[in-house]
Amino acid sequence: MSKIALRMGVGLLLTVASLAAQATVYRYIDEYGNLIYSNVPPTGIPDAEPLSPAAPVRANRARHPGTPTPASFPRVDAGTQRDRDVQRRRILEEELSEERSLLRRASASGTPDAADQHRRNVEALEKELTFLRR
Repeated sequence: MSKIALRMGVGLLLTVASLAAQATVYRYIDEYGNLIYSNVPPTGIPDAEPLSPAAPVRANRARHPGTPTPASFPRVDAGTQRDRDVQRRRILEEELSEERSLLRRASASGTPDAADQHRRNVEALEKELTFLRR
């Protein structure tokens, strides 16, 4: 295959990918009360809302409350959930400690890109830890 044909193929692929990324997305509530996002416009649903590709996807909980959990949905008892939360906190704290150590090493060695990445990781882990229940 020649270089020109290869470049044309890559160009065609990129063009198709960019067109797909710009497709219109529709948001609507189906007959079961589920919030649906689709690239195909729904038929028979007058309040389908077209969204621009760059628009953030936000569920309007006030207008579209979630459906209740079915009675057959598996449940976890409080003790098991508490154990899972404790384990999750321990894992996140270990990851945070490791990231802080890597941040110190990257800062000391003068690698700003690595230090920035570790700094972002530390911030994300700290944020995640604030969301955990005690």
